[in-house]
Amino acid sequence: MISIRRIGAVAAAAIGLSIAAAAPVTADEHLDDSSDPRATVLPGNVNSCAEAGFPDAMELTGETSGNSDGNVSATVDTYSGDVDAYQGKTAVNVEITEDGEDAGVVILAVVVKGSNDANLYQAPYLPPDEQSPQNYISPLTDGGQLADVSNWTVCYVFEEEETGSLTVDKVVEASEHAVEVTDDFEITATCTLDEEQVAEETFTFDADGNPTGDPTISDLPYGTVCVVVESTDTLPAGTEVTYDPTGANTEGVLIDDNDPNVTVTVTNRIPDKEKTGSLTVDKVVEASEHAVEVTDDFEITATCTLDEEQVAEETFTFDADGNPTGDPTISDLPYGTVCVVVESTDTLPAGTEVTYDPTGANTEGVLIDDNDPNVTVTVTNHLPDQPKPTPTPTPKPTPPTPPTVPTAPDLPITGSDLTLLWVALAVLGLGTGSVLVSRRLRRSS
Repeated sequence: MISIRRIGAVAAAAIGLSIAAAAPVTADEHLDDSSDPRATVLPGNVNSCAEAGFPDAMELTGETSGNSDGNVSATVDTYSGDVDAYQGKTAVNVEITEDGEDAGVVILAVVVKGSNDANLYQAPYLPPDEQSPQNYISPLTDGGQLADVSNWTVCYVFEEEETGSLTVDKVVEASEHAVEVTDDFEITATCTLDEEQVAEETFTFDADGNPTGDPTISDLPYGTVCVVVESTDTLPAGTEVTYDPTGANTEGVLIDDNDPNVTVTVTNRIPDKEKTGSLTVDKVVEASEHAVEVTDDFEITATCTLDEEQVAEETFTFDADGNPTGDPTISDLPYGTVCVVVESTDTLPAGTEVTYDPTGANTEGVLIDDNDPNVTVTVTNHLPDQPKPTPTPTPKPTPPTPPTVPTAPDLPITGSDLTLLWVALAVLGLGTGSVLVSRRLRRSS
């Protein structure tokens, strides 16, 4: 587990000095006045941390008895070590209190004075590495005897927690044909330490990738892991998202002394607009001066499908001269779209001939693609002439009806009447014979 606490600059410098100065002294290397191989002898009357070489440290001091300031506690006890000659003498034992541990106390040195000089104890002979009782003792006297403790000093600092930061950067890659970005981008960073969330921020970037605020989370303790994820809710469909470092959106990135200030770059590759074209319907009316009269508008319907799914359908209206009453164009038709154009026959005069250009536009349809992205279909009506009128015959005059001869009334036949009848018959017989003789004479001649 990575500790969330690190020693700050002042403490580190002090510890560095102390380690260099406190190289352990073995028993064979004792000076005449040395009493403990763990200690370095400081000559003279050293009664403070500044005099011991730690001017920036906090200090806890005492004389022949113990003391505590809530962070560090020290007691003066009877020596309990394994050197028989020191038995019965006094020694100092030091502990970091629970509050001191929570506050991040780091002990830099323990100074124990007795007689004319002082012993300096440093790491690794300090708490928490070496726990009480440590039996910190004073140097030997000039006579080679261990002196009792006359005063002591504990020098310590508060550990400065080492922290780093996370910055989110945004890159938008788009060609001149890219789809339009209409919404801001949103990226959320969630940071945890020892499975506990320590920070979460959502950063907003405009269409060009510029942050609308500071996209940085600061004061993240070492050991923090941050996962960075971009919301897909505001991304154009088909956008490719990559993260640098790879895995920043899954495993996350670590804030530590190897890389305390981490930048995660989120790159969006915006797709190009879908290649589209259009369909325009044109109308031509061919009619002679004798053509039938057009009394209704023409109606032409275009139905467009892509992969067997209808993507558009429009009915366009044209007046008697073939002029559209609106825009007869369907735009934004994806490449691959097939449009079938059909004119309604409901409003056509009987006998009108209809043709389509391109041929088959009303059956197979026309294709919108990169070879012909903007297609025009022309529908031509050849109107029939009016029928020629049939002349009315002149009526013949009706001959006049001859007058009706009045009929004589029926009377009984008398003798005189019979005589007249026979005379008439004789005359008629003579007339007939004359006619027959005349016709025969003409034939013979």
